[in-house]
Amino acid sequence: MSSFHKIDDEEIEQSVMKTKLDLITVANPINLDTLTTISTAQSNKVDFLTVTGNVDLDTISSNVTTNNNKTGITTQQSLDIQANNLKTGITNTQASNINTNNNKVGISTDQANSITSLNTMLQKTGNDTVLPRWFSII
Repeated sequence: MSSFHKIDDEEIEQSVMKTKLDLITVANPINLDTLTTISTAQSNKVDFLTVTGNVDLDTISSNVTTNNNKTGITTQQSLDIQANNLKTGITNTQASNINTNNNKVGISTDQANSITSLNTMLQKTGNDTVLPRWFSII
């Protein structure tokens, strides 16, 4: 087998190589012998990345770990929920007043006695009321 080929084939081969080499940009010296490539699986993951500006991935990782931008409740709010410090309802005094009926609305003992006396004076029996003898209609 000969290592020589036609000159036309050489020109085509060089043209293909030049097209491929034009796609390569190297900013700093690099040893191509130690160059590491990524797998197809890694490439598929990288294809999902879109970066539109400078991003410090170490800062992002740190922030995620410490949850710096959390939105939620504070430690005190959590404790208040557990202790039910913000409960709405009645106070112990209000509950006690209900039990003893301290704020009752109605008539006083004197008023009740007066009604009883008036009923006795009117001689109320059933639905009929008889006026006392001293009462007169003018």
